[in-house]
Amino acid sequence: MTPDSRPADISIVLVEPARGGNVGAAARAMKTMGFTDLRIVGTGPDQWNIGEARAFAHGSSDVLDGAGLHGSLEEALEDRDLVVGTTARRRGKRDDYYEPPQLREMLGAGLRGERIALVFGREESGLSNEELDLCHITTAIPMRAAYPSLNLAQAVMVYCYELSSLRFHAHRLEHGVPEEATMSVLHRRASETLLWLGFDPGRALYRRILERIGAATRTDAHLMLSVIKAIGQLPSRER
Repeated sequence: MTPDSRPADISIVLVEPARGGNVGAAARAMKTMGFTDLRIVGTGPDQWNIGEARAFAHGSSDVLDGAGLHGSLEEALEDRDLVVGTTARRRGKRDDYYEPPQLREMLGAGLRGERIALVFGREESGLSNEELDLCHITTAIPMRAAYPSLNLAQAVMVYCYELSSLRFHAHRLEHGVPEEATMSVLHRRASETLLWLGFDPGRALYRRILERIGAATRTDAHLMLSVIKAIGQLPSRER
C-alpha cells in the first residue's frame, strides 16, 4: 500500500443469518481478504450456535467477537454513505444489476472516501423488496447452473475477493465535496425531487434513476445536488 492510500471502508452486513457456521465462515472469508467490519441484523448468538460459529471462523474470532448486533437494517446502515444490496435472483421491480467485477470497477472509478455497506440477505429467502429499497445499487453473482446456489459464506468470499483491491487515495480526497453531499443525502434529495416532478415511485424508471444516482462519483454528486437545488427554487406547479 502506498503512503497516500488506505483500504476502502467497507462493512459486511448479514441480515438475519440462521446458522452459526455461515456466520463464522463469513467472518473467516472477510479476514482472509482484509475486511474486519462485520454487522449482523436481527439475530445473534441466542439464535445460532456460537460454538459452531467460532469453529468455522478458525483464526478470525476477532472479527466474529467484534461484530455489531443491530435490531434493524436501518440501524446497521446509519453511518454508511453508499449501500450495495446483494441478490440471487432478478425481481420485477429491479432492472439494473452489477456483477461483482463490474461493481469493483464502478466503485474503483469513483471512490472518494464513501463509507460502503455490502448487505447480504437470509440464507433461504435473501433480502426483501423493502430491504432492497434501502440499497442505492444492487449486485448479483451470475450462475451457470439451472438452479444456482451459493451459501452465504461463499457469496461473502466472492465479493470480498473482488473488492479487496479497492483503495482510497489521499489526492482524490483533497478534492472531495462537502460532508453534506454524501450519497445518502443525494439519494434522499433526488427521491424527493422526482416525487415533486410527478414520477411514480412504483415504476421501473423511478428506480432506475435512483440506482444510477447511487453509482455517482463525489464530483457527480456535487453537480447533481446543484441541479436539485435549482429545481427546488422553481415555482410550485399544479399536479
